[in-house]
Amino acid sequence: MRTTWSSEDGVTITLDQLLADTQSVSVKKINVEKLAEKVLNWNDDPREWEKVKSVDLSYPPIVLMSGSDVTRIIDGNHRVQKVIQLGYKEIDAKLISLDKLPIEYEKVFG
Repeated sequence: MRTTWSSEDGVTITLDQLLADTQSVSVKKINVEKLAEKVLNWNDDPREWEKVKSVDLSYPPIVLMSGSDVTRIIDGNHRVQKVIQLGYKEIDAKLISLDKLPIEYEKVFG
């Protein structure tokens, strides 16, 4: 299954495109509590929670920011859930704002 995000008007962004467009974004520390407010929960879906157990934490989540506020975890919800379960206080993440990305990101995530 390939990860994609789409707008109502048909604009689609793929995970590969997101990774390419954020390649130059530096990794920074972020407080896990800030991410916990926005992480997906999956309503106790056992398949999703199995993914959380086996996820590789070596890849930083990609987090959409508005100033110092977390708007959305674009990529890495399973990783964030895992670090929450492990009791981490902070993790490395790519923190981005929409105005630093190509215009189609505003249509999809704005």
